[in-house]
Amino acid sequence: MRPHVAAHIHRIALLIAVAIGCGTPASGPSALSGDTADLDGTTVLSDAPDGVVDGVDIQSERDSEVAEGEETSACPPTTCIGLLDTECVGSGGYAVCTSDEAGCLVSAPFVPCVDGRQCAAGGCFGGCITPEVIVVLDRSVVMKGGPFAEAFLGLKRAFERLTPGVRIGLVLAPGDAACGVGTTVNAALWSPEVDHAAALVKAMKDAGTAAPGPGDNLPLAAAFDSATALLGDRNEGEHVVWVSASEGHCGDDDDVLAALTRLRARDARVHVLWLGDVAGAPLPTLVASGGGAGSVRITPDDASVTQALTDIAADAGACCIDPDGDERGLYCLNGLDCNEGDAAAWTSNCDGRECGDDGCGSLCGTCPAVNGGSSTCIDHQCVVDCEPGFHACGDVCVASAEVAHCAGACAPCPVPTGGSALCTESGCEAACPGGTHLCGDACVADDDSAHCGTSCVPCPSGADTVATCTGGQCGLACAEAAIVCEGACTPCPTAGVVATGCAGALCVATSCDAGFAPCDTGCCDRIDEVVSTTAVATAMPTVAAVYPSRVAVAWSESDGGGAARFVLGDVGKLSAGDELAETLYEGTKPLAGAYARVHVDPAATIRVAYRAGEAAAAAEIVVATRGVDGTWTPESLVDTFDVVPYTGGDFGFTAAPGAIAVAYASPSQLGLARSNGLAATQQAIADEPGQDYVDTPAVLVGQDGLIRVLAVEDADTVILLTGTDQSYTRQQIDVIQNVGPHRLDLAERSDGTVGYCWLDNTLGGQKGVLFEEEADGGSALEPVVDPEGEEACELVYDAADAAILAYRRQNGSVGLATRLPGGGWSTGTVASPSVSGLGLRWPGLAVHHDDALSVVYWDSGAGSVHHVYLPGGALP
Repeated sequence: MRPHVAAHIHRIALLIAVAIGCGTPASGPSALSGDTADLDGTTVLSDAPDGVVDGVDIQSERDSEVAEGEETSACPPTTCIGLLDTECVGSGGYAVCTSDEAGCLVSAPFVPCVDGRQCAAGGCFGGCITPEVIVVLDRSVVMKGGPFAEAFLGLKRAFERLTPGVRIGLVLAPGDAACGVGTTVNAALWSPEVDHAAALVKAMKDAGTAAPGPGDNLPLAAAFDSATALLGDRNEGEHVVWVSASEGHCGDDDDVLAALTRLRARDARVHVLWLGDVAGAPLPTLVASGGGAGSVRITPDDASVTQALTDIAADAGACCIDPDGDERGLYCLNGLDCNEGDAAAWTSNCDGRECGDDGCGSLCGTCPAVNGGSSTCIDHQCVVDCEPGFHACGDVCVASAEVAHCAGACAPCPVPTGGSALCTESGCEAACPGGTHLCGDACVADDDSAHCGTSCVPCPSGADTVATCTGGQCGLACAEAAIVCEGACTPCPTAGVVATGCAGALCVATSCDAGFAPCDTGCCDRIDEVVSTTAVATAMPTVAAVYPSRVAVAWSESDGGGAARFVLGDVGKLSAGDELAETLYEGTKPLAGAYARVHVDPAATIRVAYRAGEAAAAAEIVVATRGVDGTWTPESLVDTFDVVPYTGGDFGFTAAPGAIAVAYASPSQLGLARSNGLAATQQAIADEPGQDYVDTPAVLVGQDGLIRVLAVEDADTVILLTGTDQSYTRQQIDVIQNVGPHRLDLAERSDGTVGYCWLDNTLGGQKGVLFEEEADGGSALEPVVDPEGEEACELVYDAADAAILAYRRQNGSVGLATRLPGGGWSTGTVASPSVSGLGLRWPGLAVHHDDALSVVYWDSGAGSVHHVYLPGGALP
């Protein structure tokens, strides 16, 4: 016997024997809504004649079917499809399909519904459920012709059998647009007064005929979403029926499953009526499993479509009969239940076995043996009962003392990084190897400052410090480029620094890369410092280098009177107020102490020569020698009463061990005063009638013992006087044009060669600062060093015997020129004036043992003496 026949027999027996149901009769609209919703925006087609859908003449198909029936059977027309099928007769009851003596199906007998019930889907049911059946009809190209005709006729007959109380909806997919959202016909309540066949034809025509396309032109996911939208309030009677022969669709399978999941979330059931040729095709199987039906109903003809849809509608309209309140029973979503051990009760679940409150074995089968416990079927499932020392994880018992499922857990104990896991009486524990401890989910080193000892908090650090961890205890260490000064980590300079040290609480550079020297900010490629802020026009500062890296500066300054001042200190420590400057001589007149000149001889003896005396009539040149204890011993070399009287002007000064020499200008004479430390002598080394010596001469005691004096004679001739004792030879160096007092200079190379520098203001000639060195048999005139040079020049030789000149430029700046090995000069600017005035004047120059240079000058605008230290021996 077919399952649906058995179900109907059982239903007839129940309805005749007892009054079953719940609620009141359903109510609702009695006419089909003729409105349609064109969801994809396509134009509704209405060109087909009445009764023609997708090219198929539905009325002709039906007449042909009837004609075929008349040819093969003499049975009268009937709406019965199968034996014992039921069919509503109005709303008051239903008829049962039986066979007469000729074997023809006839509708009899009539079974009336009791009070409070009405007929729906072939049975008497209450109004507690509104049956809702949404048909999703495939109109893709694969349905053209026969499949669509079979589906249409089957649906039409099924709709005719569904009387009031069943809510019907129809979704046609695809709609007018290719692979778009299916055109939806809104759900409506049907009534006996409606011509169901005509309504179906009209609904399908109003929605438009299918536009033939590729075989996968089926928007299946969108069609199911349209069906979801048609369903009413959620209840137990929701069914969606997909009628199709398509094995493909547009979109992803995941989209279809997602749409089916949304239907199942509201407990709707999805069924597949398959008109295709192949049973078990992937797509209908996917829909059946995703929709919860679990199987595909093969409906190869219109009769099978009608029967299948009728069965589905009957299930949809049934109320759950649940006398014992366990949510199981006839027509319940959870299925039939076992009735208190009544073996005679019909139930498909127990399959003939005796059953009771705990269900029956057919749902559990034979529960498997369980290691460490047992398994019993309770409430239709195997329930595990575990022995002491074991606990249930799913359907097995596991040891409670194992890391894989410690205590009552079913997941393994977490294993820390670098360690292992243990299972103890209190549960999972982490174990770390020696020298480590647990922090979070990792074993970390005990001697790491990020988690020192047993701590998981980083050791503290501070400015210029880094955290340390020793013996499990946090500590501090100075960060890189920092040292401890007066008990605290102090940052040290780094750029160009070779070594550092402490100066009080500060870290300072003590050694620098080549071309750099320690300074306040670390290592500098030049150091500028102000030596004095009260210097006067006769300041004319001079500088000498004192081994290893000290500087001696002498100058004149005025504060009402005059004074010769001296300072000795380290580079960078000469600034006014940093180290106390000494006053070697002072007087009430401005020229007292003027023209102070410092010299350091090869024996490191420091001497300063200066003008003494209050007036020109009492002027003298004094040389003060500094002892190793810092005391000064002054010696007067010449005054206004000597053989060659000193008249108070600027002078040249040099010193060598056992020989001190001063060259000075006297009216019509060029004087030379010398001292051997015991007595001083004076002599005229140039005494040409009618000649005048007004510029500042320069004097040098050479390695050969000869004394050389460079001077300007009669303001236009540069001469060199060379000799010893009373005999001096005169050599003309250059003819110049002089427009003011000049300072000249001469110096000696390591091989004894002497070089000279002087200045020339000749227009159109060799204008600027000039240089020359002695050559065998005479002199060789060098090209002009710098045409902008004027007023004063200073000359030194470095360790490579390269000549270096410092001089004033016409723009008031101090220039520096270094003679290149192949000839020519490299020139640059040491300093430029910062305020208006006469600019920077009277530069002095000294070379240190490491070829570093010291340059001093007087800033006329600021009234200050400055020292510039160039550790690279040239401008940076």
